[in-house]
Amino acid sequence: MNQLFLQVFCAIFSGATESISISNEILPFGSPLTALFCLSPLYIAVYKSKSYKQTFWLFFLQTLTVHLLSSYWLANFHGFAAFTLGASALGTAFQGGFCGIIMHVFPSKISKKAKLQEQAGLCPYQIFKRMLWFCACWVLYEYIKSTGALGYPWGTLFMAAYKWKIFTQIADITGVWGITFIYALFSSLTAETIMSREYFLDKTQAQNINKQLAQAAKFTLAVFALCGIYGIIQISIPRWPEKLLNAVIVQQNIDPWEGGDKKSIEISKKLTKKGIRQLSEQGKETDLVIWSEGVLSKNFPKAANYYSHFPEDESLKEFIASTQTPFLIGGGVSLDRKKRKFISPSVI
Repeated sequence: MNQLFLQVFCAIFSGATESISISNEILPFGSPLTALFCLSPLYIAVYKSKSYKQTFWLFFLQTLTVHLLSSYWLANFHGFAAFTLGASALGTAFQGGFCGIIMHVFPSKISKKAKLQEQAGLCPYQIFKRMLWFCACWVLYEYIKSTGALGYPWGTLFMAAYKWKIFTQIADITGVWGITFIYALFSSLTAETIMSREYFLDKTQAQNINKQLAQAAKFTLAVFALCGIYGIIQISIPRWPEKLLNAVIVQQNIDPWEGGDKKSIEISKKLTKKGIRQLSEQGKETDLVIWSEGVLSKNFPKAANYYSHFPEDESLKEFIASTQTPFLIGGGVSLDRKKRKFISPSVI
């Protein structure tokens, strides 16, 4: 019972630490240093798990904690709070739990004899295998969480790497999943180092375990070094824009639940006119106007007919036509994935 309680604590603590690592109220840009260790408690907990059920719930608790602490603001969606925060939290947690089930596949295949041999330091690659398996399962979780129709990438490990830009450059090769992998790898190494100190080993056993840890550490440091070198090279390459775009980006900064369409459109129109005028005074032509995703309550462009008559004094469609400038407004779009083209972009 004490061990189970400790495992639950580790899962929740891991979730809380990951929440601190990504962008939050205290650290607006997160903490990449904390992110290096945030999965270590979860790693220890899941590798002490004795069943698929336990591992499911440990992943469930960790991912639930991250979501609730990093996306608590979803509760501000008034009457939709039960869905935006509650349902999304449960959905995210079940995704994590599913990956927890996959996570336990590898430990469940290790026999008692193999575990004893490992503790004796006779399995030279067991630590390395465990680390890679955990990293693969965590990357799988973040991939499932971040893609698809219900994709929600907020609260993911790769977000914490923002301030260490030399390590984020590998995303042009691996996507953000490569960033997640190297951070999970460091957490795994830290956890393995902690776990190795739990055994009362004789001198020979300790030497064998330390040798395996040293190999894992060299591999981890080599991965970080290669990513860092690649990042430095990419950042140092001079780049010049092929074309400049003069855009007016409008954020009306009001509560859409209180102001409604009319108020948000009026404020956005006012800010748009101001932005176009300022560019004109500088002798520049406005190429594009961008409005935030919360300015309209109705799905656009499906509701284009509605906005051709609303607001009553000057409709949105009339206002856009008067500026003689393309507008990009938040709304639903359709994507032809085969042709890789937008079918109905929210542009007027």
